[in-house]
Amino acid sequence: MSPPVSLEPFVEPIDRTLDFNGAAGYRIGYRMGPDGKAITSTTVTAEIIEKIVNLRGSVALTITPDGEVAVAVSYSNSVESALHGAAPIDNLVRNALNFENLRMEEASAADLRILLQRLQSSVDLVREAIDGMARCSKGP
Repeated sequence: MSPPVSLEPFVEPIDRTLDFNGAAGYRIGYRMGPDGKAITSTTVTAEIIEKIVNLRGSVALTITPDGEVAVAVSYSNSVESALHGAAPIDNLVRNALNFENLRMEEASAADLRILLQRLQSSVDLVREAIDGMARCSKGP
């Protein structure tokens, strides 16, 4: 069993312009350990971050029924909600399994077996949902 890991959320500006308009976007995610290595992150435009702060909103990662992973933004004082930066889940898995990424993350075979188990579990859930929809469409 691995020792507990200390994760800290972060928001950092990116794409700074030379004028006084500030950052064009932010990288948000989680850092791990004493060296502060980012273990997961995504890029969000400054406009979205400003809306979230001004409207007391929240940000979460979500997955659409067709397998797109996106940043979901919702606002406490509004029914407005939006998805940003959608990417197909298979592309995310492909990028995560890139040799250089695996090397930098110091991934082990045990880590990849855990990923495989989670993906297999996810496939089982999708199959169950498809079967449930098929049963519902057939009726009694």
